[in-house]
Amino acid sequence: MFAGQKVLLQQLKAFGLAILICSLLIGGMSIIVGIRTEGLARSVIPPKYAPNYQSGDIAAYIRLTLKSKRNILIIGSCELTDYDIVPVIANNFIRENWGVPVLAFGHGGMQSIAIAAQLAAYFDDLKNARVVIILSPDWFSELEVRTTLPAFFEFMPIRLLARYYFNRSIPTDARERIDGFLYGYKSHIKFLNNTMAAILSRYEKVSLLKQLIRVFNNAEIYFSEYFSLRFLDAYDITRLASKDFSEKDSPMFAEKTVEWEKLIKEADERFEKLSIKNSYGFLDAPYESFYRQQGPWPQPMKKALLNGEEFKDFKAMVEILKAAKCRPLFVMLGLNPKAFTNLDTFEPLIQDIKSVLTKNNMPVVDLWHEPYHPSSFSGPLQLGDYAWLKINRAIYDYFIRNKT
Repeated sequence: MFAGQKVLLQQLKAFGLAILICSLLIGGMSIIVGIRTEGLARSVIPPKYAPNYQSGDIAAYIRLTLKSKRNILIIGSCELTDYDIVPVIANNFIRENWGVPVLAFGHGGMQSIAIAAQLAAYFDDLKNARVVIILSPDWFSELEVRTTLPAFFEFMPIRLLARYYFNRSIPTDARERIDGFLYGYKSHIKFLNNTMAAILSRYEKVSLLKQLIRVFNNAEIYFSEYFSLRFLDAYDITRLASKDFSEKDSPMFAEKTVEWEKLIKEADERFEKLSIKNSYGFLDAPYESFYRQQGPWPQPMKKALLNGEEFKDFKAMVEILKAAKCRPLFVMLGLNPKAFTNLDTFEPLIQDIKSVLTKNNMPVVDLWHEPYHPSSFSGPLQLGDYAWLKINRAIYDYFIRNKT
């Protein structure tokens, strides 16, 4: 054997040994930390609201919320940003009345494909988790404005993307839907790191050998991402669980009687006092500061698009939840009938969405068909107190009273 061949063989052996040692160390540490995590998840109190992953701990808080099987994760869009001004918004109301921690995540721009990708990244934590997903009909309009690429990466940072890529349990159709979304933006993606390149290669059906060669050529990056996935995530979770609260200090479920009809009556009366300057079902404060300039009102709403890209993204989301054995509660929002016309065009779409959920045994809070109340909305799309009270009651009935 030539000297050069011996050197190459030695390098390959060293590389293989390094892979084995790293895998054993990372795997062993992950198992230890993971076991500890399961026992600590219920003791962590997550923040009430996070718009995105700007805080490095949010992903860990979400995983702990899912793992606890007690705390509740709400995923939605712009309706969640009122958490500091709406007393009865779920992440305030549920905590205060029954002591169940609720983390609401998302803001405007979060739509079906971004939600599906995040659920795929958290796939192993979803079994029996308490998850509420809020859908807005305007996502499905003929404007066909899916989640934009910048918004997608705001809700799906690289570290989460690695969790998604390395998980082989994600249903094939849903995975190809997410991979295909990214591949459609291939020419616009500037940060082609190893994980991103691997996802694009997977969608192109590049052979496993070529993918392995790419991994070998980028071994340092690959193991950095693998290490981050297998150990650092678990370390963050344990760190947060260790520092926050012990089990005995965490809020526990306590039965409390809520007079729902009384709260609804009070909400309607309060709204009527705060909406005397317009007749469009808006609170005066946002109407005067913003919506007046967006008029005239009411406006024609764009028609619903049946079986469009957003609807296909939604079905991928449902497929992931079903495969992971999650037990979600969906909320189908309405649109303000005093702010929009042409809303009857959405009826077939709403029925299609409900049909998908019924077929997969996933309950839905149908606010689209809910009779209008003065406090149903605070703006054209934004929820009023009445809508949040209906959502809160459904969360209580499904997750807390029935201990689902």
